[in-house]
Amino acid sequence: MALSVKKERRMSSGKSEALKEVSKEKNARFNANVPESLYAKVKIKAARENVRLNDLAIRWMTEWVEED
Repeated sequence: MALSVKKERRMSSGKSEALKEVSKEKNARFNANVPESLYAKVKIKAARENVRLNDLAIRWMTEWVEED
């Protein structure tokens, strides 16, 4: 069995910057009770748009605390 070199993945600059920012500090675990129907809709839309639920939660929380 021959080993092969993995192709280098390319990240968009926005994603790269977001990963750098998130990795600067420790993470805290967040759990929420969400109605199953809402969770299913969010999960489907996130999959269609290739977005992680974790990234959505961080985005929503950040926008909410920065509203004022």
